[in-house]
This record gives sequence, C-alpha cells and structure tokens, in this order.
Amino acid sequence: MDFDDLNLSRTKFSAAEDELLRKTVQKYGAKKWNTIAQHLPGRTARQCRDRFQNYLSPDLTNGPWSHEEDLLLLEKVDEYGSCWSKINKFFDGRSPNNIKNRYNTHLAKSKYHSKKHLKKVAPSIKKEEENECDVIKFDAVVTAKLWEAFNSQDYFSNNLDLLFIFD
Repeated sequence: MDFDDLNLSRTKFSAAEDELLRKTVQKYGAKKWNTIAQHLPGRTARQCRDRFQNYLSPDLTNGPWSHEEDLLLLEKVDEYGSCWSKINKFFDGRSPNNIKNRYNTHLAKSKYHSKKHLKKVAPSIKKEEENECDVIKFDAVVTAKLWEAFNSQDYFSNNLDLLFIFD
C-alpha cells in the first residue's frame, strides 16, 4: 500500500492548506491531530502535526539566528549530541527541526573543517610549543569565539601563535 492507494498527498502544503490547518488547530487545539487531519483531505495526522509544529505555530521564531544562539547550539551539541528535542529546551521559539537544520547547514561543516584543519596543522606547530607557541584547551563556546577572532583581521595583525587542542 502506498500514498497513491490511500489518496494521500506528498506535495508541499499550499497556502490554502496552511490557512485551513491554522484554523483547524485553533478550533481543536494542537493535540488532536487525527481529528485535524480529517479536515485536510489527503493529509495524515503526522503531516499536519509536523507542518504546524515546525513551520506554522505562532510560538515559533523563524527569524535570523543570533551569534549567541549559534554559540549556545554548539555548546549543547557538544553536551547532548544530536538529541534535538533535548537541545530544543534551551531555545525559546525554535523547533527541534529548525535547530537541527541550523546546525547541519551552517555550523556542523564549519566546526568539522576547523577541527580537521587545526588537527592537521597541530603536529607542525607542536615542535615550536616550548619556544613560541601557547597551548590552550577550549570548550565549544570558547572555540567558536576564538575561531571567529582567528578568522578576523585582528588575529593576523597581532601575529598570535596558538595551538588548538580539541578533546
């Protein structure tokens, strides 16, 4: 049995469906998804719930992410891994899906590349450790702040020598 047999839709929600979903949730509350889905032909309870909770809820903040939110997200991913529902408790107005997408599309790659690059250059810097290089251990928040400074003009104008060590 597939979507075609059940006459269910796998297409994007239309503006009309979004409006109907908002009104139906307002009428029945945000818990009776089977009842709500009966008012949206071709949509399952799960589709309705996911659409509302991740995109349409008036409690959601869909604006740009602040630098502080990004730092908090890096810290919480280090603490909880990819358990987005736990991490979500630290973010007012952000859905677990929004948090996961922010991490995977904007932060995971930069975090991975920075660690990969620093581990690659660390052995050559380690030889200078005793003479010229400061060795510093960082947690995720400090790392993000220092990495930002490292990429700014201030780092290059100050000619700082640092060895980054990640646990």
